Amino acid sequence: VYDPDWNRALAMQHRFGALHAYPTEKEFFASGIDVVAICSPAPVHHRNVLMPAEHGKHVLCEKPLAMTEPDIEDMIAVMR
Repeated sequence: VYDPDWNRALAMQHRFGALHAYPTEKEFFASGIDVVAICSPAPVHHRNVLMPAEHGKHVLCEKPLAMTEPDIEDMIAVMR
């Protein structure tokens, strides 16, 4: 689990029984994960998909994919 708010990350770890929570993006992406699930509010999906893409991770993103068609097209292109 990663959340920019460390306390919220710990709460989600406890609530869902996740094995690990990470206090920084760097630690999260270096942890050996293969896939990132984007469960944030839709207005930040674009940014939140680009981050794991930069680290070569697969991404599962909740609907709506993004707020605008250009953002959706950008996300698809980056993930390809």
